[in-house]
Amino acid sequence: MGQVIITVNGPGEISAWLTPLSRAIKAASPETGVLACLMPCVFSSGAERSVVERLDSVDAVAGIAESFGLIFRKRYPPGFAADENNLVLHLGGELVLSLLLARRLGAPAFAYIEHPAPILKRFERVFYNGLNKMPAKVGRRPTEPMGEMMVDSALAKTAGSGPSAREQKTIAIVPGSRAYMAEFLLPYFAEAADRIAASRPDISFVLPTSDYIDDAWYRNFPTPPDDRDWQASPVTYREDGAGAWFETAKGTRIAIRGNAEVLRRAGVAVTLPGTNTGELAASGIPMVTVLPTYRYCAEGVPLPGLAGHVAHIPIVGREIKVFAAGLALKKSRLLSIPSRRMGRRIAPELIGRDLHDAICREVIALVDDEARATATAVREAMGPAGAADRLAAAVLERLRTAESARARAVAPPTTGAQV
Repeated sequence: MGQVIITVNGPGEISAWLTPLSRAIKAASPETGVLACLMPCVFSSGAERSVVERLDSVDAVAGIAESFGLIFRKRYPPGFAADENNLVLHLGGELVLSLLLARRLGAPAFAYIEHPAPILKRFERVFYNGLNKMPAKVGRRPTEPMGEMMVDSALAKTAGSGPSAREQKTIAIVPGSRAYMAEFLLPYFAEAADRIAASRPDISFVLPTSDYIDDAWYRNFPTPPDDRDWQASPVTYREDGAGAWFETAKGTRIAIRGNAEVLRRAGVAVTLPGTNTGELAASGIPMVTVLPTYRYCAEGVPLPGLAGHVAHIPIVGREIKVFAAGLALKKSRLLSIPSRRMGRRIAPELIGRDLHDAICREVIALVDDEARATATAVREAMGPAGAADRLAAAVLERLRTAESARARAVAPPTTGAQV
């Protein structure tokens, strides 16, 4: 029936949006091709292509260079059909690139977004996920609320697990899906884990693995730099027949498990800001979201848009980036996705330096919350499931309309009866 060409970039869009959407499209219409075009992203881990290639619901993947070749030269990557009924759906990357791709292919352009932008009026349909307030109209057309697909992603991972599977005293340590983030945040969070364990020996810890980090990296986890200005607990990778774990210098164990298992088991999480806060919330896991403000973070963690590239400017690049990071922090003080969706803080969020004691207090308070009030609040903030199915239905309906129109255009004229 044609093919959907989906533009996507970083780990968040791939895991939380592309994965549930591609599965919903294939479930409703197995014959429809689902193709992914990777776009440039300052948050890239370098493993995006290999992760997408492992999705059985995606038929072909174009790397960044191949995507540019299709946009600017109409050079089709392997697995992309040149004569198909196409629709371009923007999930990630620069909106203008998705629009140029649609125009190059003569295809309708849809977008699923979380931020308003003037260029959206050039898309045929615009769906938003509810994270930010959108204008009532995009051009002359009303905006279309669709819901958050990361709810579908989280529920797919936790399917079959009930409340009895949740371990209230198991804390998920979530240092990020990219190696350059986890390298700093895992030892930083491990220091907090040591303090929690000292206060509450009945609490255990678990770390979700990331599809975007190679297994060998975990086994050879680097030691925090000696010249650091933040407290951190070096961790050592260990394993036996029962599994793998990180062990701190004080002997605290952090079990290493798959992401889906952690979402099913953990009762509370300690995490950095990002897509993971939405996935945790959709799974009913209250979290303490932490943003350390050491200079190391401002220099090492990418920023979105143009600010993400200024660090490459000789001599002054890093200083400009640190300044831009400070401005971004002042602009938005809500860190987690559930809090941002509600417009107010509904789960603990910590910003600053030397946060370990505060992390310890907030985690223990969530563990001891027998009513699970915060867990209920973050889950409800994410909205209902079904966004992936609704978006898939809209995409497939547009492809069917185009296919029917094309069939009528090539059908031979009927001949009237001879008198």
